[in-house]
Amino acid sequence: MRRIRRTLREARGLDPSEHTEAVRFMCAVRAHEHRYPALRWLHHIPNGGWRKASVAAKLKGEGVRAGVADYFLPLPAAGYHGLYIELKTQSAGTASREQKNFAEFVTEQGYAHAFARGWEEAWRVVCDYVGIPYRVT
Repeated sequence: MRRIRRTLREARGLDPSEHTEAVRFMCAVRAHEHRYPALRWLHHIPNGGWRKASVAAKLKGEGVRAGVADYFLPLPAAGYHGLYIELKTQSAGTASREQKNFAEFVTEQGYAHAFARGWEEAWRVVCDYVGIPYRVT
């Protein structure tokens, strides 16, 4: 994996944004796709974030739902049908009631679900689920 650059937020002593964490997480995923082809199907579900009212209305009409996890890996493993991950920043952000309800529902349906603080924790969850030796370089 390539070297991770510090952002301006990090240079100021702040934690990286959720966007930065997400990009770093997907870099780790993509760096391992050649050895673990199922990782190619791990994808982001854009249900959160600020949007213009007109865009939010269109997306809501298309089926965007509050509480749905950020990532999904449609790979049966470890006795589960697939893996959902809700990514949070390292020190801020808490799970909403809708996110907790979603996590409870999907686990009852036989899916794995994890709340991950930062990209490294999200990557560790994927490694544990798929059976990949965990490494961050």
